[in-house]
Amino acid sequence: MRTIRFAVFSLILGAIVAAGAFAQADSHTVSVNIPEIALLAINGGNVTLEIQEPVNPGEAGTGDSDAATRLFYTSLVPSGGFKKITAEAAGALVPGGTSITVEATSIAATGTGGTAAGAVTFTNMLAGAQDFVTGIESAYTGINPATDGAVLTYTLSFADYTALRALAAPAVFTVTYTITAQ
Repeated sequence: MRTIRFAVFSLILGAIVAAGAFAQADSHTVSVNIPEIALLAINGGNVTLEIQEPVNPGEAGTGDSDAATRLFYTSLVPSGGFKKITAEAAGALVPGGTSITVEATSIAATGTGGTAAGAVTFTNMLAGAQDFVTGIESAYTGINPATDGAVLTYTLSFADYTALRALAAPAVFTVTYTITAQ
């Protein structure tokens, strides 16, 4: 009986030792990186503004506006950080007697998508980059051209009709939007 108990004990002990001999473990580290992000894109194409012909002779022409373009952007900032978007024009001079403005209206974003800084006025090309949207935190606007982003409302106006002169060719300039740290 003692031999049987010893044999059973030996088998059980051998099974436990054998099971432990075949067990194995390994490990590795997992790193998570959350980079700072600053991306933007214009959706809607080029903009054409022109003085509108009056309906009746004897009336003055009127300015023009366009709100068919949107600005989409994505921002990821460090703790306590903010981004801003600036607008800058370069190219031909704004036609004499006119004023061209662009304003971010109806900013639709998930997160704190910022605040419109007011209308940016292009009266000459020497003004440099002007704040357009400020206070952007970690946010994104989405990419639906019907509902997302910031609507870019361009307006052509004039204060003195008598200062206007017809142009032989359109005055063309480029507006560049830049997203950067605030």
